[in-house]
Amino acid sequence: MFGWFTTIFGRRRSMVDRLPKMRSTVVVTVRSGPVIVAVSKSRNLRTISGRDWMVAQTLGTPGSKIGYVALSDDTADPALNDTTLTGEITDTGLARTAVALAFTSGASSATLSATFSPTTTRTIRKAGLFTGSGGGNAMFITKLTSPIVTANGLTMIVRWTIDFGT
Repeated sequence: MFGWFTTIFGRRRSMVDRLPKMRSTVVVTVRSGPVIVAVSKSRNLRTISGRDWMVAQTLGTPGSKIGYVALSDDTADPALNDTTLTGEITDTGLARTAVALAFTSGASSATLSATFSPTTTRTIRKAGLFTGSGGGNAMFITKLTSPIVTANGLTMIVRWTIDFGT
């Protein structure tokens, strides 16, 4: 039935290819009381696990939700096949944290936020969104455009805004 399409364009588009291209922005802000100490804003990579999760949620059996932010000091770029966050920080007030969801029915974006209270100086270079508090797969990973240095007494807020399109 679609032989002409395949001949002209090389292949038919699968259902996965037709999924909307989700864009998201990650903003990491470090504060000392009301004073902003540092800010880093970046785009993220949706991993293959993230794509597969979206297909299952949309077309298959819904599974667990995206509900946790993890941080890393790893310098490597994220890859599509990443399922974990290399160098994930698991201590010092920067361990994986549950997110708060902000979404209004009918809106084209949602915001996930997590607050961290570091107890020591660490450099944050990457962040990831996960389905589990200790395991789960990395759905989205971002390498910060500029590393964030945290310290005891500061508050760090990770705000992940996902744009689902119109």
